[in-house]
Amino acid sequence: MQICKLVLMLPIAIYNYVDIDECEEDLVSCTEDSQCVNLIGSSMCICNHGYHNNGTNCCMVESLHC
Repeated sequence: MQICKLVLMLPIAIYNYVDIDECEEDLVSCTEDSQCVNLIGSSMCICNHGYHNNGTNCCMVESLHC
């Protein structure tokens, strides 16, 4: 999530962005097989080593039914 503040400086306007770390603030729920990664303006869960994502959850790479 980003919070933007408009700073008016004639003749242009500049936006100061403050990025909120959703991972640090516990705003994202990742599974125990993944970790939260903060991005500017958002965040995402990335599967741990040895796991892959089926679009919803992280599954072991060897799993045939993920």
